[in-house]
Amino acid sequence: MSQQNNAQDITQIINNESARMSIQKQAVDAELETQKKVIQYNESYRRRFQVYTEIVVYVIIGLCIYLALIFMAQMLPFIPAFVFDIATAITFVVIAILSYKKWGIIAERSKLNFDELDLAPMPAPATQTDIATATEKAVEAGDLLALAKIKGSCVGEECCDGIYTKWDSNTGKCVNKNEACGIV
Repeated sequence: MSQQNNAQDITQIINNESARMSIQKQAVDAELETQKKVIQYNESYRRRFQVYTEIVVYVIIGLCIYLALIFMAQMLPFIPAFVFDIATAITFVVIAILSYKKWGIIAERSKLNFDELDLAPMPAPATQTDIATATEKAVEAGDLLALAKIKGSCVGEECCDGIYTKWDSNTGKCVNKNEACGIV
């Protein structure tokens, strides 16, 4: 009997230890996931500020070029002033364009993960009934531009829907079928 109790005690101890180890493993795994997320956020933050730093570097380089142009204008009076003015304008325009492009990179990225683009969700595809309703409203309103947008790009006779409008080769336009037949 005593061996059976010892075996049960040992089994109970092993089960308890196994449960304790399982709980500790889950806690360690959760902590590891947290650390991975912190590392990812830090890396995203670093990349975002790297782009901000590039913008600052562009501005500093632009200011250095501007100061060099001012110094050169004073040291080289035989070169017309408009040359330095044009060079200054070109410098500021180039710096503005480069900075704007970098700012665009920052703006199009996700705030939490710099590696992901923050794009607007795609609109749901229109159903045939939605297209038919929009087409009918555009035709009734005489809005051929809206009709072209609904049907996609079209040229000439392709823009006419064939149901409500008909291509008039004399005017080069889609006209109401009833008006083309003389019915008003």
